[in-house]
Amino acid sequence: MALVTSQNLPDFLHGWTVARSIPQDVIAGVKSGVFDLSGGVIRVAQGHDGAGRIIRHLIPVGEVGTPDVVLQHAARAMHFSGLNLAVSAVGFGIIHAKLTKLDDNLKALKDSVDGIARLLELDERAKLKSALKYLSMVMQEGSVDAREQQLLHGILNVFGPIKEKYQELLPESPTETAMACQEYFALTSLATAKCSAELGMVGAARRNLEDDFTFWARQARRIVERDFLGQHPERFMAGEFASDVPLSEVASWLNFVNDEKRSEEERINELRNKIHLSVGGDGSWIPWPPKEAKRTVEVDTEKNVPALRKLVACHGVLQGYVDQYSLLDENQMTPSEFQRKVEALDQKLVVDGYVILQPAPVSRQDSSRLDD
Repeated sequence: MALVTSQNLPDFLHGWTVARSIPQDVIAGVKSGVFDLSGGVIRVAQGHDGAGRIIRHLIPVGEVGTPDVVLQHAARAMHFSGLNLAVSAVGFGIIHAKLTKLDDNLKALKDSVDGIARLLELDERAKLKSALKYLSMVMQEGSVDAREQQLLHGILNVFGPIKEKYQELLPESPTETAMACQEYFALTSLATAKCSAELGMVGAARRNLEDDFTFWARQARRIVERDFLGQHPERFMAGEFASDVPLSEVASWLNFVNDEKRSEEERINELRNKIHLSVGGDGSWIPWPPKEAKRTVEVDTEKNVPALRKLVACHGVLQGYVDQYSLLDENQMTPSEFQRKVEALDQKLVVDGYVILQPAPVSRQDSSRLDD
């Protein structure tokens, strides 16, 4: 990849330029934990100077196929979450496809999951799909005239009540229904934000998405703790999981459920402190009856581990959406305007399916203004 210098970085948005690569010091910082890669955003990790400050936005704009370890990580998170981190029409096509797949999954569950029928009301799903279709069409047009604004207002009136329904159902639902609810809620929240932003209400879209993300994260943590990690997360230290579940991943699950970033070593020590070889020791789960242990491993492998990966990845991607809408709000730009800027970029600036944004260097003139 070409070397990046301050002279050859094109401006993209206020305060941000397009980079041609991710520098080795940033890659090293991600590996060491100085920087945190969540969804499509690299920020300074907790416990370090400037914690929370965003240093890179990774915007997917096409097919992702990359040897870069950081971009691979971002792509993997999007794969597990089932979402594509893009406020453009490209990302919206992914949302529409995701809804169709989710419908198929729910149909397969409807005979065995209590309460799932309330998620499958045909009239409601038809309205939602129709609204998604029209919003996608408007996004692809690249501009919003008076007629399309009227259409967007009507679409927004469809998304709002449906999103509120899933928000209401989520806290009271058992596992399978809760997993379906959280997906529908996330999708309708993103669609609502996109519709509002396209109507020019970018600030309102950002604020509503922030509130929805806070609610979703709280519920997702509850589901993880109640249904997937359970009372004995230390079981994932057992040899049966050694080949498929690295301890670094288990540490990330604990960071997620506790909403606190701690080192892998600290998290692993927490688990070790729960394990006692002596029978009857406090917190002891060794030895489990062989049949129960075998059943537990099967359930974890087939159900719990995929669900944990999905929710943790989705958390990162949704956080990335919030960060992207903050970027749009700062620049008073609609998603379709953002898309046009992306499409206007020289294709040489697209790195393995991503546009990489980094903070623009502060000019001497800007620096003097700050000093004043």
